[in-house]
Amino acid sequence: MPQKHPNNLRDCRKKYHIQQTDMNYLCDKQNSISLSRYENGDYLPDVKTLVTYSIVFGVSIEDLIPKYYTELSQQIMQKIKVLVDQLGVKHFTYSKVKRKDFWDSLLDRISCLQEIHDPNNPPQEKDRSSNISFK
Repeated sequence: MPQKHPNNLRDCRKKYHIQQTDMNYLCDKQNSISLSRYENGDYLPDVKTLVTYSIVFGVSIEDLIPKYYTELSQQIMQKIKVLVDQLGVKHFTYSKVKRKDFWDSLLDRISCLQEIHDPNNPPQEKDRSSNISFK
């Protein structure tokens, strides 16, 4: 059965040799069934579980659920574009201009985040030859 919600929860836990019972306790889960289902990708983890894993293992939520994060980012971008279109170009008020500026900057920010997290676009090695060191 393919994963519905692939994630990195189990990988984070296993990397530090933490038992599922320990994470159950930290996430206030009564049993290991729900956490196991989250880790298997059967269900999308709840907010408390995601934030707990993020805090405990020092990883971002987008790194815990990268596929969902990317999909949601794309959906949000499409909706923002609709909102911008709804503002129209005629009769701009100060409020509309501010809202449009906000939406435009948010679209830019989400686009940048998608480029950073795109698995098909590995980070480029930086040219360090032009770095200046101060002594």
